[in-house]
Amino acid sequence: MARCGSVSRAAEELDLTQSGLSRQLASLEGYLGHLLFERHGRGVVLTDAGK
Repeated sequence: MARCGSVSRAAEELDLTQSGLSRQLASLEGYLGHLLFERHGRGVVLTDAGK
């Protein structure tokens, strides 16, 4: 997702739905206890924890 710059583009590349990828990411972030991406209006960037 970081390489693609957005959840939508990453989902398309992975042949997943945007909502499915978002749910998986939220689940992973919950499990780890850290946000991996900062979401901005039209994209995402890695947090320090995500790097």
